[in-house]
Amino acid sequence: MTEIRYRFLRVLRDRGNVFWTLIFPIALALLFNFSFKDLGEESWKNIPTAVVVQEKNEPFESFLAAIDGELIEMKTMDEDTAVKALDAGRVSGIYYENETPSLTVASSGLSQTVLASALDSYLGNAALLKEVAVKNPEGLAAAAEALTEQNSYLTEETLGGKSYNYTMDYFYALIGMTCFFGCFTGMKLGEECTANQSVLAARRSVAPVRKSRMVLTDMLVGFSVQFCLVLVLLAFLNFVLDIRLSGNPAATLLVCACGALTGVSFGIVLGCAGRIKQSIRIGLSISVPLLCSFLSGLMIGDMKQTVEENAPLINRINPSAVISDAFYYINIYPDGRGLARCLVTLAVISLGLAFLAFLMMRRTRYDSL
Repeated sequence: MTEIRYRFLRVLRDRGNVFWTLIFPIALALLFNFSFKDLGEESWKNIPTAVVVQEKNEPFESFLAAIDGELIEMKTMDEDTAVKALDAGRVSGIYYENETPSLTVASSGLSQTVLASALDSYLGNAALLKEVAVKNPEGLAAAAEALTEQNSYLTEETLGGKSYNYTMDYFYALIGMTCFFGCFTGMKLGEECTANQSVLAARRSVAPVRKSRMVLTDMLVGFSVQFCLVLVLLAFLNFVLDIRLSGNPAATLLVCACGALTGVSFGIVLGCAGRIKQSIRIGLSISVPLLCSFLSGLMIGDMKQTVEENAPLINRINPSAVISDAFYYINIYPDGRGLARCLVTLAVISLGLAFLAFLMMRRTRYDSL
């Protein structure tokens, strides 16, 4: 316990690591929140639509009245006024009310497609009711009621039933980057396990402590510190920026724990690689997490999708992408198997890196210290 306590104090006194693993992610979160505050949530405006009555059609009038204020902004006009409004762009289309209603548009686009789809829906239902009236008159009322219940308007949701805001992908990638930045702490701890890198490391190497215990102690300390820093970031996102990340706190904590362990394990491997120049190790500790974060969509939102389409294996072994996927499975599309796959992947990477660090330190001998 004494060794663990001193290692904790050693890590916490390194202000550079605290900056990169906490202050820098919080600054990025503030930047993302400021930049994306009004993005991702699209507001739908009713489509301005002209209605020209050429022949009375009460069912069609009822249909238009039902969607007025919900889908369209209906304005009854004479034909000349409606055509001028269409040419000027004040309305997106003209419904002509007669026995068989029709639609006129001046261009193609989303609004025009919606108007055409609404008319097609009405014409299809009207034809169906006529057929029912001829073949089965007693079932006409039931058919009309069923069609009325069917005509509900849709909102964009995910398969899990939760609204999807694409800007959340950036925050998921940010959490993945923060977890992976535990490599800074891990590298410092790993360097202090390798005798040829510092006086402290030399003193520890001659202590009557097994190498495996030394690695596990440093990994436990680094993991605990990094996990706490990630929790601070989550609290900042939830309570300060009001970014709700999860309705499943247990799963969220488990993902963050596995991610933090992966980052620290990678750092310890770099720190134990005493035969590699320190400048190269520092470069790897910065470039690898940033590259993984880039591929997971931190800088370009659809980058992960591009990687998925062209090299899906990278997304399966990229810790930042795996963490981002895990948050997607928790918050957007609940999938227990997908979440379990992400957790197992992170665990395997962490254990593999820890075992590699142990092998790098095992039976290491020095001519002099």
